Amino acid sequence: MKCSRGFSLLELLVVMLVITMMMSLANLGVSSGGRDIRLKGQLESLAALCNYVLDEAQATGIDRGLYLAYVSTASGERVQWQWLERQNRSWQAVSQDRQLLSDAQLPDHVDVSLLLDDQPAQDLPGFGDVEAPIPQLQFFADGETIPGSLVVRERDSGRLLWEISWDLLGRFELIDMTGE
Repeated sequence: MKCSRGFSLLELLVVMLVITMMMSLANLGVSSGGRDIRLKGQLESLAALCNYVLDEAQATGIDRGLYLAYVSTASGERVQWQWLERQNRSWQAVSQDRQLLSDAQLPDHVDVSLLLDDQPAQDLPGFGDVEAPIPQLQFFADGETIPGSLVVRERDSGRLLWEISWDLLGRFELIDMTGE
């Protein structure tokens, strides 16, 4: 009996198929992991900016606020935020720190709920639906803010992802709600 050396074409094809499937699964895991890392970074930045804005409100004596609303994009609805300040009894876009306090959006795979001082969750309006937006989250010149939390969920599954919570004195904290 003659011993065969090498691999058959079928064996090579099966190995190639297995390698391709493993690479596809690895790429899928990396891309969703990257998405989660970007979301965490955005929320960390938002919490840090809230701390900064509260300090600025105290230093300048001007109330500031964060307005949250849904905006439609080509890839779906996203949550957008805009920084405002109180001027002449109305809320206007911030006049200083415009580069730091620019409008920003969360990814389209998440939804948020805003809970303020034990009130029921507030539904966010559509961006542009309100002529003169009033910020839901206000940072007062006396150094206080209304306690609350911003809960971030995965849109498709409703799974809790993150929560930014804060107290009366504006101590903001990002909490991982995934349990991982």
